[in-house]
Amino acid sequence: GDETPVVSTPSTFEQMKIELSDKQQSLLESYTTTMASSTSTSQKKAIAMEQMSKLNKVMNDEKIYSDLLYTLGYENCYLEIEQDVMKIHVQSDSFDTRDASKIIKTILSQSNYQYIPEVSFSK
Repeated sequence: GDETPVVSTPSTFEQMKIELSDKQQSLLESYTTTMASSTSTSQKKAIAMEQMSKLNKVMNDEKIYSDLLYTLGYENCYLEIEQDVMKIHVQSDSFDTRDASKIIKTILSQSNYQYIPEVSFSK
């Protein structure tokens, strides 16, 4: 008989992670191009280097806190840092206000209040 092949599509969170990573990699490339360009002023190069440093820290922090949430049992979550706000979206059938409170307290203490966590969830 005719069998329809099963096509695995990435989850919404996986797709969002890929898009965020692509955006960040594109920014890093543009900063590198600016720093390597012979036509860039020293001021432009310094700004590009500072932006690259900030972005690398954000990317590192996103990884650290995603891993931390994973170890706390939130396997399906998406985390994005925009300036001092950490947006956290968790997909869970049994998420409640205690979970949100636990995540907020953990992020605040682990980041020394560097980030303001915004937690949302869906089933």
